[in-house]
Amino acid sequence: MMPRALRLEFDRVSAGYDGRPALNRVSFRAHPGEVVALTGPNGSGKTTLLRAALGLLPLEGGRISIGDRPAQGLSIRQRARWFGWMPQSEPLRENIRVRQYVLYGRNPWIGPWESEGPADHSAVDRALAAVDLSVAPDRGILELSGGER
Repeated sequence: MMPRALRLEFDRVSAGYDGRPALNRVSFRAHPGEVVALTGPNGSGKTTLLRAALGLLPLEGGRISIGDRPAQGLSIRQRARWFGWMPQSEPLRENIRVRQYVLYGRNPWIGPWESEGPADHSAVDRALAAVDLSVAPDRGILELSGGER
């Protein structure tokens, strides 16, 4: 079961690396159904913003909320149910099938001793259709173009 869509809110969020600020009091709201694009020059904080939202980078100030809940109180598994992130360039060692790669995104929904079920496969089908890859589920991930990945 998918969680219902909730607002993502950054309220005066500051974060950085080794004492160097990368985000300084960033505020914005992304509402359910909105498409949000992060644009800017290299080094402007786009990846830092994503890392902060995912809980991979501690905040130096401010608050990130999902709906009315502070994101800082969520476990990595709980956050993974809300956020999906595929880095622009990920070192891929194996030419696994596209369907299997997308199925990895279902890990937060599958218990440690469980196998994927019909709902997981249905979610994969919907995800592939949403990005026009329904025709490529059995292709190897390394066979896709950079844009398709």
